[in-house]
Amino acid sequence: MSKSPKKKPADVAADPEVKEVSAESILNQLGLSTIRIVESHSKMNIQNSVIPSHLGVQIGSRVGANEVAKVVLGTVDVTVTVTENDKSDPDDASKSSIKIQLSAQCVFKVEEIPKISQLSKRDAQDFNGMVTFIAWPYIRQHVAAITLAMSIPPITLPILRRSPSGKLTGPIGSTSK
Repeated sequence: MSKSPKKKPADVAADPEVKEVSAESILNQLGLSTIRIVESHSKMNIQNSVIPSHLGVQIGSRVGANEVAKVVLGTVDVTVTVTENDKSDPDDASKSSIKIQLSAQCVFKVEEIPKISQLSKRDAQDFNGMVTFIAWPYIRQHVAAITLAMSIPPITLPILRRSPSGKLTGPIGSTSK
């Protein structure tokens, strides 16, 4: 049994069977079909009529594919915590706090499922950033609506912006899983 030599990057580019996979090549194939909130949990604890005001936001995103349905799913997980001050624990029952956890999903229709696993780490981060950027207005609206339904002043999350380099900027950052 002989081993075939490892292909060098130049050989890969010359091989017609190996297609280059990049965030841009995947994005060019995608058609946004649906944006939906797939999960939402909220908890409010008000003590001594104190409405908490210190906002904390954590963002994570991930991407997957469903070959049968021919869709790519980009999911953004967000945890919003509002506490009395920056040192308060949102799970401390003696302090006022609000905690909202939600997952928003972008569903993209594709003709051919791209090899997401072949994306470089940078391209995967770019793709996750794009999904977060697309879903963010819906996440902001959901958080504002849910807090308004709690009979407290609505929480308006900050706006995310994309820099010319494609990075998300604003008062909060994002992380990719």
